[in-house]
Amino acid sequence: MSRPNINICSILIEIFNILRDDKASLFNLLLVNKRISEMIVPILWDNPFKYCKTYKVQKSNHFIIQTYIKCFKEEERDLIFKQIKEIEIINPYDETSPLLFEYVKYLNEFNIRDLKKAVILWFEIFKEENDLKYCENNDSDFEKHIIHSIMRQCRILYCLDWNICLDDEELLEIMRPKIKKLSNLTLYYDNKFNFKIAKRNLEFFKNHCQKLSSLKLDSYHNEFTKYLISFVESNNDLNELIFDYRNSHNKELKNNKKQEDDFNDLITSNLELRANFLTKVVLIKFNLSNIPFDYIENCINLEILVLRYNKGLELEDNDLFTSFNDLKYLDSSFNEWSSKVDISIIKKAGNSLSSLTIGENKPSQTINDDTLSVLAQSCPNINSLSISGIAKYGYNMVFSYLKYFRLVTLKVSQNRKKGTIMYSHDLLNYIENEESLSTLGIGKNDDYWEFFCYRDKFTDILKKHNVRLEPYVYRHYY
Repeated sequence: MSRPNINICSILIEIFNILRDDKASLFNLLLVNKRISEMIVPILWDNPFKYCKTYKVQKSNHFIIQTYIKCFKEEERDLIFKQIKEIEIINPYDETSPLLFEYVKYLNEFNIRDLKKAVILWFEIFKEENDLKYCENNDSDFEKHIIHSIMRQCRILYCLDWNICLDDEELLEIMRPKIKKLSNLTLYYDNKFNFKIAKRNLEFFKNHCQKLSSLKLDSYHNEFTKYLISFVESNNDLNELIFDYRNSHNKELKNNKKQEDDFNDLITSNLELRANFLTKVVLIKFNLSNIPFDYIENCINLEILVLRYNKGLELEDNDLFTSFNDLKYLDSSFNEWSSKVDISIIKKAGNSLSSLTIGENKPSQTINDDTLSVLAQSCPNINSLSISGIAKYGYNMVFSYLKYFRLVTLKVSQNRKKGTIMYSHDLLNYIENEESLSTLGIGKNDDYWEFFCYRDKFTDILKKHNVRLEPYVYRHYY
């Protein structure tokens, strides 16, 4: 009997659609078919924590750690449970049925922040289940042993989220053979910056990770600038730079001229160094007033550009001959600068731009007739438009331009409550007459979520034209 022809791609899409609404099913739906399980388990377990971000499913982190512990060697499990003081307890996972897969070996994305949170949650639930509520063990002991064991069991890492001030040379040594093919590295630090430890850790990565394609700085300290620049220079394949200052602990930067200059050097040096190779640049929450637009403009091979919560970027001598011929995705949200900056980027992207996310805090600061008319004239291939924030009733102006696009996805989030897109004639006409739209996202401030009288009629219109409705929350994914 011949094997049935299964469209694996369709099955995977359906599974991930289910996970979008019910991530807790991560561990249950895999038993339906062995072949499907063999395909999907390595994908779901390359970093299972990323499917358990919302509060409703965070308890799944407990089961993930529990499953990992079952994968450990017996001596490793014994070492973990022997640390529990002043009680008599036998390793509770010794007599369990064998696992279907060696789940730890599929771990390709190592996020130490997620792991620490998951281990703490596992220990709290473990104490409750074993009536150990008053156990005074130090959680860090469990963190260390479990994280070390997980690192020993996994085979190869492609993505790593790392505390640059973590003082754990043993873990670095365990990790060394696993990171030869590391492509994505995120660096951050918690609270106090330790220059000596940070320098040692960065030297480790510089010596053992020279095939990076993406570097993300999740927090920044000015003392580290020259070492970060040197680190970037050592990675010739680097094509993504992500600088996110939202979580930085170095608050003095705003009032210290030297620190601000050091930061500017970090941005300009790296943009200039990798200008011909960068395909993705993300800058979040920076003062760019002393950084010429040229440094972004010269990155002519960009495919993704994200500028959020920044201020001060200005156009000086706008080069009319440069263009972003490959720019497909642009996010310019909640920046404090002239709409001329966004207009210039949109013009330079032209036909290549397919997805735009744009938002503002003040009315017409970014989203105005000038911006929208240029978008309509210059970017006919836009298929996804997300308004991450707009003033009250400003969406009516946006909807008046919908007729110029064939959108597949449209998402709108209002800055304040009161008002609803359900009454917009331009939107309703677009849904009725334009068959391309398949997803409509509505922000939490829209009266749709509270106003029941007209909602059924609006929902019927969406169903009639096969438009999927979903809540729109402006995510910080990149």
